[in-house]
This record gives sequence, C-alpha cells and structure tokens, in this order.
Amino acid sequence: MESTTSEKAPIYPVGNRKFFCVEYPGVVKNIDRVLQTFGGEKAVSQVYKNKENNVLELRYRPNDPFCHTINGSIVPSSRVLVKVTRRRRKDQPEDPGQITTELIGTIPQTCRFRGMADFQYLVPKDDPSRKLRSALVTGDTKSILDYKVSLNDDDMNNLRNIPPPVFTNAETPFKYEYKQNAPVTRIRVLQPDGTYVTKLVNLSTTNSMDRTIISFETNKIPTKPPSSKHLFGDALELKEKMEQLYEDRPIWSKHALRSRMNVDDDKYFMEALASIAYSFQNGPWRDCWVKYGVDPKEDQRYAMYQQVDIRMGHATSNTASNKRYVRAKRNRELPVFANEQEQQDPSSSTENDGVQTPSYIFDGHSIPTRSSWYQVCDITDPDFDCILRSSKYLHSGPPTKRHGFYYASAFEAARNALRQKHQQLMETGQCVRMPNMDKGLDDKIQKDKDTLVAQPESSSAATTTVETDRPTERYGIDDDTEMKALESGDSDDDDDAGNLVRDTDWD
Repeated sequence: MESTTSEKAPIYPVGNRKFFCVEYPGVVKNIDRVLQTFGGEKAVSQVYKNKENNVLELRYRPNDPFCHTINGSIVPSSRVLVKVTRRRRKDQPEDPGQITTELIGTIPQTCRFRGMADFQYLVPKDDPSRKLRSALVTGDTKSILDYKVSLNDDDMNNLRNIPPPVFTNAETPFKYEYKQNAPVTRIRVLQPDGTYVTKLVNLSTTNSMDRTIISFETNKIPTKPPSSKHLFGDALELKEKMEQLYEDRPIWSKHALRSRMNVDDDKYFMEALASIAYSFQNGPWRDCWVKYGVDPKEDQRYAMYQQVDIRMGHATSNTASNKRYVRAKRNRELPVFANEQEQQDPSSSTENDGVQTPSYIFDGHSIPTRSSWYQVCDITDPDFDCILRSSKYLHSGPPTKRHGFYYASAFEAARNALRQKHQQLMETGQCVRMPNMDKGLDDKIQKDKDTLVAQPESSSAATTTVETDRPTERYGIDDDTEMKALESGDSDDDDDAGNLVRDTDWD
C-alpha cells in the first residue's frame, strides 16, 4: 500500500487591530453620505462605546425631522478583516495578475439591520408643522410665536396631519396562515321555504347570564330576576332543588349552597342561583345570596344570616390540617387538596368523632378550611351563643353597613374570638374554650347606643346593578368592601370578582 501524507494548513498572522462592522442596508457609493445617515462618525463612535445602548439609528433622510429611524442592533461576532490585493500589468488586461491577501485585524462587534423599516410620512416643506419643528430645534422664538393653527376645516388639501413618532412596533414580518377557529363548525339550518343555509357556529361560546347584585344602600329590593330566561333539563332540576333549600332558609352563602349540591351540579349552579336570589356587594350580607323579594334590612330576625368576616391569612407550614383547600384558578370544577389523598364529599371537610361536619359550619372542634367568613347561623360553637344568640346585643334601629343589627362592640368581640379560634384550629388542631366572651360588654354597649342616637348612619345614593359574565372591570364597589380578600383569594365568592356592573331599573 502506498503511504499517504497530509499537508498542513498554512498559518497566517492576524493583526492586532479591531474593527467595527456595519452591514449597511443599501448600495454604498459615498462613505460620507453613509455616515451622515447615522448622524455622523461621532454618533457611531458613541454607540460603539456605550455598552447599555446597543442600537444604531439609521435615517435615510437625515435632514427631515419627521423621518422615522431604522434601528440596527449591535451583536458580538467572530470575524476577521481580510485585505485582498491584485497586481497586474496595464498593458496585459488578460493577465489575471498576482493576488495577495493580508489579515488586518478582527471584528468583535457587528451592527445588523434585520428589522423592517417603519412607515414613512413625507411632510411638505411648506407645511406649518414642519416649520414649527425646525423652529423648535433651532430655537427660533419668533417663528414659534408666529405659528398659528389653521381652523379652516373645509380645506381638504391641508389635512394638518402631524406624523406620530412610530406607526408600528412590528419590526419582523409575521406569517399569518389564516385558518378557521377550531371550535367553529359548519351547520345546516332549515329555512321556512324548506331549503338549507350553511352557517358557522362557535361551540366554545357560553350563554351569558345576568346576576343581580345590589348595594346595601339600595332601597328598592328586586322581586324577580332581570331576565325571563327559562331553564330546562338539569338546570331546571337544580333550580327546584335550590328552591326547596330557600324555603327553609332565605339567605345562603354560595359556599354553603355548593356543599349541598353534587359535583355534577356545578355546570348550572350559577345559572340556577341567579334565577332564585340576588346578592349584596357590600354591607353585613355581602356576598350572600338572598331570595328575591326578601329584604333583610327590614326585620331583625335576618341578623342570624349576617356574615362574619375574619380575613384569615395562609396557614402556617406546621398546621395540623391535612385536608385544607388550596386556592386554584377561577372556574375550577373540583376542589384541589394540599396532599394526594382521596377526595371526599364536598359537603364535608373534616371529621370529628366519626361525625362529618360541613365545611361552611364552625363548631369549634372540626378543623376548618381556609374560608374567610361564616354566616352567624353557621357558627354552632356554644361559646358564641352568649353574643350571637342573645337579643340584648341587637339594636332596634336600622342595620348599619358594617355590623348590621348587632352593636359594634358585641359584633367585634365575636369576630375577634372567631378569628382566634379559627387560627388555633388551623395551627394546632384544637382551640381554647371562651365561655365568658361577653364579659365587659355592657359598658361598651351603652357607648354604642349613645353613638347610634347621636350619629345615625346616613344612607348614600341607592345603586342597583346587574352583573354579567363578561370579564371586565367592576364598578361601584365601596371602599368598605376591602377587595384585599378577593386579591388574596380568601373570599368565598372570588369567582364573582372582576365582572361588569351596570345600572338597571326594576319593575
């Protein structure tokens, strides 16, 4: 076999000089005019030295103040600058000559113009706005003072359009690839004359429903839903089931109602509930759903349905609860548990001596969920009976916006005790008895009576609203509602936040 020998590649020396390369988007014939489009050699040098601002602006009309720039990005590169020289005799044009190469230096940075140019608007030279711009740049105060805006709207040849700084932010071409939306399908619709017409139907859209949400200051209580929409099938069965519950209890929290329903009923839950009850956006019955025609502000017996908001934070890491709820995104279909245990019936969250306690009830023994508020009738802990079940802590006047029919001192004492017990159960699994919860309240109640007589609560303008399922900003919410609960996810009605509210007149 013949032995083969490989030749080594030649080694060329590279100069120590460093160069800055600009890939100019155009035909270069005059280097001075090219530098002028960049703002001069000084502008190029400043961009090269500035490490933070790596954008070089190019203006094809450098003398036009309304010219929109093309931005070039400075990127690192690994290049070398090669000087190629060809020497040949002038009297022998066909002679290829002698070609020599020399590596002058390296190019560590390169400016590239890869983005699309912005739309350009050519302002006429005699346009007043062009003259004003030039006067502002040069500081010509006389021309600035003499400038007047033309008020002749009939002159269609003078549109007085001052171009914006940027027409479009898109610097890269976008490939549209128009396609039909996936949920949209074609159906054939029978016409009265017996023919068929093909129409496009979006299967992902849902029917919007109106929810009646009123303010506490509203004097006129709604007696029927805003729309006369009829329910059918499973939605109608769920509505009849809710109507039976509302016969025994005219005011429910949404969490309590969900606990009485099956998981399959969640699809039509709000649709059925909105046809039976309305809700308050503030006040002592905030986020509670009241049967149409029932005004809880008229009778003291509705004090048992007021909500007690404790605004609990997140449970600590050493909590004894292993079945607490973890807040997920809106419109969730099933509760998500903190551990991978078998999901239980949503009507109960804890067990105590073999007896399941519904999660919306606070009995002082079962470990509660992270619910931030309870209704008074759902607080079955006997320690609270001395305040919440006693008529001496209820005043005969109209309910206040913050405490309802309860005196302020009594309601706050019960709320603080509920907060302490709730926190103890979440952290240790048990709470301390508080049999003398009403101790020292008599003197405070007398001050509350004097306050109610001296400063009766004034009612603001009544507002009746209708909430729809369109996700947008929510208006008309009072400051006392403290939307922090909704932001932190502690409110039981958090999937109702952020919806449109509009004024409506009731029949």
